[in-house]
Amino acid sequence: MLTAHEVEQHFERISGDHTSGVEPAGIKAGSPITVRISDVQREEVRWLWNKRIPRGKLTLIEGDPGVGKSQLTLAISAPITKGLPIFGDDGEREPENILIMTAEDGLGDTVRPRLESMEADLSRVVALTAMIGEDLKERAVTLSDLATIETAIIEHKPGLVIVDPIVAFTGQADTYRSNEVRGLLAPLAALAARHGCAVVAVRHLTKATGGKTIYRGQGSIDFFAAVRSCLLVGKSPDNPKEKIIVHQKSNLGPETPSLKFSIEEGRFEWIGETTITADQVLNTPTDSDERSEIDEAVEFLRDTLKDGAVSSKDVFRQAKAAGVSERTLWRAKKRLGVKAVKSGFDGSWKWSLAAEVCQDPPKTATSLCIENAADFDEVGRLRQTEAAEWTEIKTS
Repeated sequence: MLTAHEVEQHFERISGDHTSGVEPAGIKAGSPITVRISDVQREEVRWLWNKRIPRGKLTLIEGDPGVGKSQLTLAISAPITKGLPIFGDDGEREPENILIMTAEDGLGDTVRPRLESMEADLSRVVALTAMIGEDLKERAVTLSDLATIETAIIEHKPGLVIVDPIVAFTGQADTYRSNEVRGLLAPLAALAARHGCAVVAVRHLTKATGGKTIYRGQGSIDFFAAVRSCLLVGKSPDNPKEKIIVHQKSNLGPETPSLKFSIEEGRFEWIGETTITADQVLNTPTDSDERSEIDEAVEFLRDTLKDGAVSSKDVFRQAKAAGVSERTLWRAKKRLGVKAVKSGFDGSWKWSLAAEVCQDPPKTATSLCIENAADFDEVGRLRQTEAAEWTEIKTS
């Protein structure tokens, strides 16, 4: 068995004679290459954006169309081009170049105006728009064209490479097949590691509602699995004019606090930290009519429960009379943080506002206190505890 160092020494000795067809002693096709961990030099994680975007690794930014993902990548890029800290970081840095691969935004009417409004150094932003094919004609670049991408990286030495959106650069690969996705992302990750640049890929979520975010992205879950950091972008459940960034995966450090930003008349502005979670972002209606319905249901619940716990049967009966649908009521229940308690004395379910229950729940074997009871699971069914409650409501 050969170590990686021994293999490297062999090929150094025969450099310039790789095509001779003669294999050096001890090396043959199928020989395993091993590395003794004691020979591996320890390295600390280097960050492009502290604890959010690591250098030499893949990062995913995902969210529904129209929530500002592309503008976010430029808001991250702009200070890098001028040697300034990204929002939340401290201290100046050396100015670095940015390499952009974009399939959706025009360079002249979208990318440049956005970067100008962010006061980026435009001379440090390079767009990889196409390549010369084997027929010597211009053609689109895909992630399979790794040599072309690497040549651009060697020439421009970017600190950040943006692929937006990544599905547009997968070529003929089936993005729902694990082996094909891994076949594209593993070489890209190795490329990032070789040159120490951060690679940020943008991915759209599907139109499905509810469920875990990791299953909502376009294509295989292997996109999510292959990256070392993933940031979810969505609308704020509190203010439709604000957007939220939630750090939903971090393999190399702690997950960072969620951040707010806004885009007003095309201008990007950071707001600050927030406690909003990925679940809250995902459950924020994207349609204004649905938002209005849930807002009304929240107000109905707040008014109904303001004087204390109410039987869930009565809540649903009053909701029906008020024109609030059952599904909307469940969603409003989660939004408001309503607690559901099953009493050990009469066996009935009661709903109450968060501060009013679970302080001293009934101490009986049959009592059940549920905090922040959710509405529907990832496939649209009521979760087990809510289903049990719902069965009692419907059959009584």
